[in-house]
Amino acid sequence: MLTEKISAGPITVLITGAHTNIGVFLMNNPHLKNNIEHIYAMGGAVRSDGNLFADLYSNPYAEFNIFADPFAAYQVFN
Repeated sequence: MLTEKISAGPITVLITGAHTNIGVFLMNNPHLKNNIEHIYAMGGAVRSDGNLFADLYSNPYAEFNIFADPFAAYQVFN
């Protein structure tokens, strides 16, 4: 379903949880990324040391949606 919706594009994506599904989708379908007009994501901080690629002890205040799958969040943000 995700592939069908984004293939039809342009589309806006709202991420309200971990970024895993969208991250995997973008890695497997890089040719469809231009069909995504906007991505709105709940979570994280722009200027905070350790929010991405942090462990629990280095940043106990990391936002869960980013902390749950930092590699997928990295894929979405980049």
